[in-house]
Amino acid sequence: MVGKVMYDGFSDGPLIGHSEELVWWADLLQRLPRTGGLLALVGEPGIGKSRLQLAFNESAGAKGFRVLHLRCRETDAASAYRPLIEALAPLSRPGGPLAGEADQVYRSALTTLRRLWEGGDPETAPLTVAESAVRVLSLLAGDRGLVVAVDDVQWADPETLVVLEHLARTVDLTPIALTVTARTDPVGAARIARMVDTPAARVTELGRLAPTEQKEMVVSQLGRDVPSDVIEFVAERAEGLPLAVEELLADLLRHGAAYRDHGAWVVRRERFVGVTATSIAAAVEARLAQLDADAQVVAVAVALRDDDSTWDDLTQITGQPADRVATGLADLVTADVLISVGRGRYRYRHGLIADAVLSASNPSIAQRLARGAALDLQQRPGSGPDRAAQMARLWECAGDPDAAARAHIEAASGWLAQGAAETAILSARAALARSRTVELRSAAADALSEALTRTGRFADALALQPDVLTDGDVLTGGDSLLAPRRALAYCRFARCAMEIGQPDRAARDLDAAEALDVIPVEVYALRATLAFEAGDADGAAGLAARAVALAEQAGNLRALGSALLVQARVLRSRDPADAIPGLERLVDLAAEHTMPVTYERAMLELGLVDRLTTNRADRLLEARRLAVERGSVHTRAVAETNLWPVLAESGDLAQAERMCVGGLELAERYRLRSAHPARTMYVMHEAVRGRYTSASTQVEELRGDPFVGGAELYLEVFRGDAKRALAAITPAIPGLMRVPDARAAPARGLYALLMAVVRDDPEPARLIAQSGIGAWYNRGLIRLVEAVVAGRGGDRVAADAAAAEGFTDLDRFPIMAAAAAVIVAPRSIDQGWGEPETWLGAARELFADLGNETMRQRCGALLRAGGFPVPRRGRGDAEVPAHLRRLGITSREMDVLLLVAQHLTNVQIAEQLTESPRTVDTHVSRLIAKAQVSNRSELSALVG
Repeated sequence: MVGKVMYDGFSDGPLIGHSEELVWWADLLQRLPRTGGLLALVGEPGIGKSRLQLAFNESAGAKGFRVLHLRCRETDAASAYRPLIEALAPLSRPGGPLAGEADQVYRSALTTLRRLWEGGDPETAPLTVAESAVRVLSLLAGDRGLVVAVDDVQWADPETLVVLEHLARTVDLTPIALTVTARTDPVGAARIARMVDTPAARVTELGRLAPTEQKEMVVSQLGRDVPSDVIEFVAERAEGLPLAVEELLADLLRHGAAYRDHGAWVVRRERFVGVTATSIAAAVEARLAQLDADAQVVAVAVALRDDDSTWDDLTQITGQPADRVATGLADLVTADVLISVGRGRYRYRHGLIADAVLSASNPSIAQRLARGAALDLQQRPGSGPDRAAQMARLWECAGDPDAAARAHIEAASGWLAQGAAETAILSARAALARSRTVELRSAAADALSEALTRTGRFADALALQPDVLTDGDVLTGGDSLLAPRRALAYCRFARCAMEIGQPDRAARDLDAAEALDVIPVEVYALRATLAFEAGDADGAAGLAARAVALAEQAGNLRALGSALLVQARVLRSRDPADAIPGLERLVDLAAEHTMPVTYERAMLELGLVDRLTTNRADRLLEARRLAVERGSVHTRAVAETNLWPVLAESGDLAQAERMCVGGLELAERYRLRSAHPARTMYVMHEAVRGRYTSASTQVEELRGDPFVGGAELYLEVFRGDAKRALAAITPAIPGLMRVPDARAAPARGLYALLMAVVRDDPEPARLIAQSGIGAWYNRGLIRLVEAVVAGRGGDRVAADAAAAEGFTDLDRFPIMAAAAAVIVAPRSIDQGWGEPETWLGAARELFADLGNETMRQRCGALLRAGGFPVPRRGRGDAEVPAHLRRLGITSREMDVLLLVAQHLTNVQIAEQLTESPRTVDTHVSRLIAKAQVSNRSELSALVG
């Protein structure tokens, strides 16, 4: 009489009230693959988000698009990247679309993702995974386009959320149509808000059905001849919730209150009283009550699992024979509690139904089944944090908090080993909340403090120190095996204290670590950093060397890599060239032992050292190439930000501008710590090019930052106003002098020079020289201060010598040399020392090349004031080949080089170029230095 139940979600009937969304979706599919878009569906549970998303997927599939479904479950918050792995891992198996050959960029991205399902990589940041995921999805999209559907984003783990946010930010640049669903709770709303901050996104908040729409839904399911009694019954109880409409209709049919007889509807109003449910939970409870005990047990077992269940899984958990489990599954499908998803697997039709089953079940039965499921999982082969997280959930359901805490601690440690620190934090916090013994609480706090430290939450990590470092005798009865763990914990807390500016506390923690007689390498590396930040460069260098030696003795590659980086940081502050051998060794070490992240980081550090010394671009370009391949956004942003002056000074202005803008855009899009220096560098770039309005706008963006003075300094220096430049940088100098890593900032050297020229005060130069120059251009600027001081004292010989040394140091940094020339030229001209004609002539040519007419004219005015001739043209005519541009050779220097290659003397070259012989002498000297050759013959061979 009742016949088969006719409801499996809302898929059997048309969508009600969503024509606008369907039109928008159809338009988005039409735009693929030219551009992508994002549609976020938000609403309360049961409102029809998944049904609407399913309709989108079906329409895309019908048009030939590949559809990738990422399903987030409530238990996924403790399982890093699980939705991503479940969606992509099967596609990389033999015969899958990701199993074939790909070009280098895609191959690197695939390698990064494969590491996820092969155990993870602690060195791989979530943002790198996110960039790799976007590239792989673009590969899947091909020249057709791809649809990615993400269900229940409110349950996504933190690492998966990073991937989704990255995809959302770039969706307009990729051939991907993205749909996400989320509940209207605070978590879901916040996550959607972070994802839809792009013009390519649309948010639709699904509301309850209006009375007419609710009636339309009933009619669409049962036909236009459905009796009005049925429509009124549903209208009184469903309250506009689509899932409730479905459940009520199913119950009416099940109770025989409405059915068809020979094609006509029959209504039995006396049976309406059997449909007593006033909520979905009550409806599910009523259905379970009509099933036998075996089926009820199976229902609870399915609800306890966080994955699709098979009859074999359920046989192990319930202890029932296979035939009884199979019968129970069939009964639950018939009762509209479960659905079959194919291949012998079953799941709940909706999360609300699973919740209702667990709420209605006998607690003792649920605990018994949970224990059985936990023991069954424990006996199965395999390991890893995802399994530990599942174990923790089952032990919680089984009522065993200690076992749950241990499993959460295991999961947290596993996620840390795989680089998923945010998910590790969730697992460790869960463990801490459930720990009832001193041992468990200490272990949980230890895992949590390590995860917090890795994510930069140093103060929060420090707050856990009393829990982690409980008296060892209480924990182990004096067992010495605890000492190494405690020593590492003290090191961790010392690092945290250093990061938040508590050096005394850091020193005490390091003393405590040493007192345990199991001194790890980390103690010396941290003591080196502590000494370095306290201004004891010599002591820091010795401690860093000790850390390197200990790491070598222990054969600890990771510790050795960290120690070498600390050593390089210390050495770089004094003279960056001293850091090169250690960094080159680290590059070789990382290459030999296949440590791609360490290799990339070391290459970046080498490139930055090159920028501070020889002004070469090759290693910065290599670091950027590696970052692009691996999707390392931070490395790429830093490399691009620092490449622009190298490329600009080599004459490649277009590429230099692309790098400068690209570095800033990356840093701001992903809210990287490099955003401030990237914007400061962009101010310098715009000011150097004479774009003062743009530079001023960027300075205003930095207003309120304690180091905004550095940006203002560059603006005024390259506008030719020394007094305003000095006034701008003065408030920021105490901070720049305090921060060891700021020693390479050109603002320090320029400040020293400005103080000597504008205020006759050489003291800042002495302090900077004493603390460490940080970069060769700063060494050149400090030597120019010496020239100014000597010139003021009437010692022209000493002034000439110091100025010559200063500009020799600045030879590889033409932009800084040009700025210095404009600052010191008035003193040089007035006091009769140095070669102001040569300096200003070269600066005038450079500013002409850069398009800065203001500074070109300023140089000309200074030349005229000194009584020097102003050449008729200020830039070279020759095109500089790419290999010579990389050496920093300008177009004017190329003019000279071509004439040198014709074997002309400097006097003859000067006549041809309308220059003074001394200016040509300077050009030839700079060419020999930049090309790293010994004489004019070798120089000529460069253009042979």
